[in-house]
Amino acid sequence: MRLADRRDRLNLQIDLLAEKEVTKILQLLMAVCDRLEIPQGRQDGEVAELSQITAVDRLSDELEKNIPT
Repeated sequence: MRLADRRDRLNLQIDLLAEKEVTKILQLLMAVCDRLEIPQGRQDGEVAELSQITAVDRLSDELEKNIPT
């Protein structure tokens, strides 16, 4: 496997991990908003959409299957 391919796969893994972490942070932030009765946390449709769990493992598996070796 070429060095560039290995680097790309590592970058993908890092990006997927970051996606998972950001989603969790948004979920926790929404919980804080709920606890402090700050309505903007639930009213912002974009935040609500971004805080949905991304199937990172499934996405990673699909990408792995479709990446030429």
